[in-house]
Amino acid sequence: MINIEIISYNYNEHSSLMQLIKDIFPDEQISQKIFNEVVLCNIHFNPNYIRIAKTNNAPVGCIIGTCIEYSHIGYIQLMGVLKDYRGQGIGSLLLQSIRESMECSSIRFCDYPYNYIIPGLDKISHATAISFLQTRGFKTEAEVDAMKLNLISYTGNEYDFTRKSSLSDAGYEIKLFDNSMFPALIMFCQEKKCRGIGFLHYREAIFNKDFTIQVMFV
Repeated sequence: MINIEIISYNYNEHSSLMQLIKDIFPDEQISQKIFNEVVLCNIHFNPNYIRIAKTNNAPVGCIIGTCIEYSHIGYIQLMGVLKDYRGQGIGSLLLQSIRESMECSSIRFCDYPYNYIIPGLDKISHATAISFLQTRGFKTEAEVDAMKLNLISYTGNEYDFTRKSSLSDAGYEIKLFDNSMFPALIMFCQEKKCRGIGFLHYREAIFNKDFTIQVMFV
């Protein structure tokens, strides 16, 4: 039996987590952009609901979830273990870990847009995963079929340009937003408890189409 350590997500683990996801799901094309949008930008994002399994300080498995407090429903967005480490109880430990951390009355797997990274588990590609979940009490309720397209076209206005100039004069540096800044930005917002409609709209705007976003650093 190998020694397994289960840890919660933090920014220092981000690069190794993204590589782990690519290694576990080579055919799913889970990009940094998708991870940012579905996980870090989720209004219910909680770093404690991302658990990483390590052995000898190397990540070998992960589970990513979210919990909607007002409905008491938890969602597993993604879960997987490296092929060479499957069948050794790592998946069970990850599932148990996130079940214990979520204060939810029920947990769903890859269910509903915004709450999954891959759209459901099909019987051909994910037969092993379905069997694993069924032996642990999960039941298939429905097959999910959902698509979304958000278009935002905003080029700024006179107030924006005036404000940018005054902020620059006051010593603030304006940088072009880059996806590599996203993990640190979201963790900063978590620490400062940035919540509410304004922040939700901003996070949606960051993503939802190809236009320039600028982030202010002091």
